[in-house]
Amino acid sequence: MSWREDCVAGLRYDTTAPEREAEHIACATLCWEYNRTNPSDMTRREELLRKIFGKLGKNPYVEPTLFCGFGSNIEAGDNFFAIKNMHLQKCLTFGVHIKIAPLFLYTYLLHYVLHSKTCRLFSLGK
Repeated sequence: MSWREDCVAGLRYDTTAPEREAEHIACATLCWEYNRTNPSDMTRREELLRKIFGKLGKNPYVEPTLFCGFGSNIEAGDNFFAIKNMHLQKCLTFGVHIKIAPLFLYTYLLHYVLHSKTCRLFSLGK
């Protein structure tokens, strides 16, 4: 199985897989760009959100700053609304008409495990 399949299945996966790192950097770059958009440029913001999130409904509004480890794991329905400093690390699905308060963090506190023999970093999915 690929690292992504293991992650989605909730299994341990290698966080040092080259293809994983490339996807992470691509998402981080999109988030960086999103966080630097002009507040009045709602068209550009929505374009970037649609590239970041796996699925996104109509009328999204996310106030920067936004960080996603892998946005393709995140889905949000219509009228998704989030204010300042949203940090999403794992697979997550938001329904319709969802409002997120400032400083929202969704991650696991203990999801990283360092393998002592290989010095490779592993994480648990979901």
